[in-house]
Amino acid sequence: MARSADPLELGVDMSQQHCSGEFLVILASSGDPAAYASTLRPAHEQAGGEAKYLRTSDSCNSFVQEIDGNDVYAAYLGPFDSAWQACEARGRIGYGGSYVRELRSDQERRTPCACEYSSSELPRISRGDGGASDPSTGLFVSDAKSLLYSAGHNTKRDVTTSFDAAMDGWVREFQDRSSWVASNGVVGPDTWSELIGYCGRDPEQ
Repeated sequence: MARSADPLELGVDMSQQHCSGEFLVILASSGDPAAYASTLRPAHEQAGGEAKYLRTSDSCNSFVQEIDGNDVYAAYLGPFDSAWQACEARGRIGYGGSYVRELRSDQERRTPCACEYSSSELPRISRGDGGASDPSTGLFVSDAKSLLYSAGHNTKRDVTTSFDAAMDGWVREFQDRSSWVASNGVVGPDTWSELIGYCGRDPEQ
């Protein structure tokens, strides 16, 4: 039996994405059949018709292919030729929790958009920032968490958009390793500059 072109009835056909080396903005994803549509539909609505969706088992194998035996679906923007273009789209849509991913079979990590900016262009963030109250700031909180993971902190790989107590601790630990960054839990230009040094690196490097 052929699979439906729009199994979640979101009003747009699925469009699979293979390992092309291009970039996607992943807006939302779910491996829970009871929450497929309710998770992806708000992303489609905020994107104003720009979003598409895919089934990961039919797309690039760097995606998680299933969760507990269930298909995984993701709403996305793109593909884009560069990370910069994808990050510009992510910022324009401003959907909380969205992130950029490169379509490569050997690349399972996110591509932090903070790596596409200079440290002086990035927002100053500290405990209490991000989350549902400020989605645009939350996107960079998530980027900072990804970079803290690459730096050997955030070992649980928490990439949520909330600057919580755990992140405050990781930031201070990271700052303690530098001789010229104040250990104050604030991710400002100096700390961003240090974090950006971990762009493209794995934790064991």
